[in-house]
Amino acid sequence: MILGISYPIPQSLVKLYYRCEPLENFVFKYPEIQHLCAFHNVKELYLIGSAARGQFKEGDDLDFLIDFLTDEHLERNEKFVSFKTSLMEILNQDIDLYDVKYLTEDLIKKGDTTSILLYQKN
Repeated sequence: MILGISYPIPQSLVKLYYRCEPLENFVFKYPEIQHLCAFHNVKELYLIGSAARGQFKEGDDLDFLIDFLTDEHLERNEKFVSFKTSLMEILNQDIDLYDVKYLTEDLIKKGDTTSILLYQKN
């Protein structure tokens, strides 16, 4: 519980935890990630890549796809940098963070559509 708010862990993350032991730290940090999303006005946050597929190995980085409530370029970039830095500190590991607004064609063409919704602003 953070600031009096309880964040239930989604069933998809619980299943991932049992399939992929190196993600234990990530699963236990879920409430902090939720709080971070709310603080940075995140619209949606997804876990993507090897972790979402259950193929994460010790030493891999975690991949995330993010969308913010704002469309204003400068504000969005500031939030992106701040969010990425904070998330790396919370997880104590390297991450790759992709903004849905600035996805490149190369990334889209990779075709990996496996994702786990971690946060969605109602």
